Formats: sequence, structure tokens, C-alpha cells
Amino acid sequence: MTNQVVSTQDVPKVEAKVNYNKIREEVEKPFSERGKVPSIRNGGVTTYRKYHLTEEEKTQIIEKHKAMGGGDIVNPYAGRSGVCFSQVEALIRLGANVWHSHKTVRDMMEKVMSGMIKKRKCGDEIIETDAWTDFYGKPGRVGAEKPKDGDGKIIQNYRVLQRLPKPDGGEKNPYGLKLAQFNMCIDIDFRVVVEGVEPIPHFRLNTKWVNEKDVKPMYNKPSKKKKKIAEA
Repeated sequence: MTNQVVSTQDVPKVEAKVNYNKIREEVEKPFSERGKVPSIRNGGVTTYRKYHLTEEEKTQIIEKHKAMGGGDIVNPYAGRSGVCFSQVEALIRLGANVWHSHKTVRDMMEKVMSGMIKKRKCGDEIIETDAWTDFYGKPGRVGAEKPKDGDGKIIQNYRVLQRLPKPDGGEKNPYGLKLAQFNMCIDIDFRVVVEGVEPIPHFRLNTKWVNEKDVKPMYNKPSKKKKKIAEA
């Protein structure tokens, strides 16, 4: 059976930058009924993805959290066992609104994800592994321009969780929107701990925002721009 290639001529023309806030209702429809946009993948077309929670979904997460005796902070990615849940959960367990070093966060992530047992096929065998081993120990993607090791993936994924819709529609994949819906965000600050050594990333779950529209993740990394050498 061959895959059917959908011509982009059959897809309504859209702006290159889609404002996610304007298509929230659209993406709440069943996947097969959502609008489509031109893409360099998937045969030249892709379907709008949903990155936020409906009010019903948000209420369900809150009620389940209370029923399980959870604390004051709700993990918006609850019900999932992926990296997004684990990275937010690690910061919740370490303490919100407090900065935590990369190593401290990594160790807590390992603790959270090691308990997520998984099974996958390896040749003719089914082997048992866990989410941490699959995530941290998995080699970089073949062919990637700058393949990342486990530590690099932790930093990159926290950066991904900082993505929010922009007024001009410049952000197509706002993975951090669920956090913003709970008036939270991920902050990242690279700090020089030892002079002459690369700055170490520190992470914080910021829960101090009053409403979703005000949420603005912090990202602070020293510039690597070379200083201009004065001519003799």
C-alpha cells in the first residue's frame, strides 16, 4: 500500500507565521477535522497540532491532582510519562521559585524517570528498560548537525518548554503553553561558578505569574561574541 501524497494546491493558503492564539478553537477539533498547512515534510502538508489544554482537560488534571493528595503545584503534563512531565516534575519536587543547578536537576530527573518502566523490541527480543535510560543514554540523532549528549538534551528540552505563542505568530510550536495556562514557566540562567570555566545552567519553575498573558520565561546566557581587537 502506497502513501497518498496530498498536493499543497488542495490546501488553503495561510500566512507563513500562524498565530497560535487565533487557532485555539481550531485545534480543539478532532485531529482529522483540523486545518492543514504547507510543510516540507509529510508529503507537503501537515495538520495543526494542539499544544494547550481545554478548560475541561485543565479541570480534570486539577481534580485528579487533588484526589491523589498532591501539593500546591499542579504538573500540567500529568497523565503523561514523557520528558515534559519529568522535567517539570523534577523542578516541582526540588522546590518551585528556587534556582537549581544542572546536576541537581539531572539527578532528580533520573529519580523520576527511572521508575517509568518501558518495554521495546530489540531484534527478536522484547527488552525492559526505563524512560531515563532511553532519554539520557540514547545517542544523538544520526545526521544531526550538532548531536546532543544527555546533558545537552536536558538543556534543549527546557528551552523547548519556554516556547510560547508570539503576537506575530512567530512561534509555531508553543510547548510551554500548558505551563502558562497554570501561570507558570521555566526560567534558565547560566552562571559562572568557577572563573574560566563554561557557565553552568540553573533552572527554576517560576509560579509567580498572575495570569497567562503575563507569563514571560527568562533565559540568560552570556554572549560568546568575540571582543573586537583594536588595531595597532
